[in-house]
Amino acid sequence: TLAAVFLASAALAIAIFAVSGTLALAPDVGVLAVAVVAGWALGRAGFARLGERHEAASLAVLALGAALALVLAVDALR
Repeated sequence: TLAAVFLASAALAIAIFAVSGTLALAPDVGVLAVAVVAGWALGRAGFARLGERHEAASLAVLALGAALALVLAVDALR
């Protein structure tokens, strides 16, 4: 899947940067890692509660995001 490709390429990039000595982690990388795990857990719990309605909910969130992006793009052009 696409997520696996991104995960593998990120791991490879981190390894290359570490070997070349150019890897510089942000000071808050631990906080970000905890936020990723928490978001993943909350997302799983949320999708489990949605049951069969998860597709409709996903499409609604996608449509809302697209509408917001369109509003921001129009506002940026003014």
